[in-house]
Amino acid sequence: MPTPKFCTQCGAPLEPDSAFCTRCGAPVTEQTEVVEGAPAGESPVSKTVLRQLPQTDAPVAETDTLHQDSPDQPVAQAKGTHHGRGILIGCLCAAAIAAVAIFAFTNLNGQGQGDSNGATTVSQQDSSQGGKRTVVLQDNSVSNPSQDANSDSSTDSGSQSNASSDASSSSSSPAPSTTSSTSSQSSAAQADQAFHDTLVDYYKALPRYSDRIKSVASTFNTNFMSDNLSLRQSNSQDASSLLSELQQQRDGLAGLSVPSGSSWATQYQQTLQCYDYNIARLGCIVKAWSIDVSYSNPSGHKDEILSPIKADNASNGHNINKQRYESLYPQINL
Repeated sequence: MPTPKFCTQCGAPLEPDSAFCTRCGAPVTEQTEVVEGAPAGESPVSKTVLRQLPQTDAPVAETDTLHQDSPDQPVAQAKGTHHGRGILIGCLCAAAIAAVAIFAFTNLNGQGQGDSNGATTVSQQDSSQGGKRTVVLQDNSVSNPSQDANSDSSTDSGSQSNASSDASSSSSSPAPSTTSSTSSQSSAAQADQAFHDTLVDYYKALPRYSDRIKSVASTFNTNFMSDNLSLRQSNSQDASSLLSELQQQRDGLAGLSVPSGSSWATQYQQTLQCYDYNIARLGCIVKAWSIDVSYSNPSGHKDEILSPIKADNASNGHNINKQRYESLYPQINL
């Protein structure tokens, strides 16, 4: 039967092979003593004496507790206990020295680099695990002088660049009066171009009217002495219709608004004059038809009928307005 164990600190019974008291937590160890006076023929009886080790501030790992299994190893167990305690203390001291060295290195290195990025490094020693924990605190209130200088320089450069751009824009932009003048000139040019295009349409219509007038004159020369009154009346009506159409065309041209300072003012007046010549050419024929149809038989009234035509004829016997038109029209440069 194993010898019962009791805690020398609080007297509570201990479990076999326990390293700590389950009541007060005090560490325990075993020491074996040989009890003399054992009966003859019997082996010495081992007696276990429980002694309380002095408490230290550093906790003792369970693997450092030595167990005595036989009465032949008491000295070796005691030496193992002291050896384990020494290793633990040495580890703690080494961890403390390492923590101080790291802390000092961090502070020295942080003075050179911590100020540039506005961060503060704080090292804390974790005594329970023998490790080191580094905490970096960001201080946004600390400004970087070089960055501020660069920022100010960039701002100044940007301001100068904007100022240069504004100055360049101001110098390159035309003055309001110049812009207004340019705009007015552009509008005037557009208006004059539109006037030119319309004038060209009237100018191109003149040859067609001239050909129709020639056709009316030829019909008159053929039929003005015919005894067929209805034929002569029809021919007279055709001439009058053409004269009315030509007059409307001339009125439309005269109603155009000539732009001030137009480049086509001279051509406009020349085209208008050509319409007047053609109206006069056709007008004398219309007058001759009016006299002609007033007689059922024009045979005795030839000179009277031809009198309006002869009045507009030149000395060579050709219509004077026809000659003027044919001379002026090719001179119009559009």
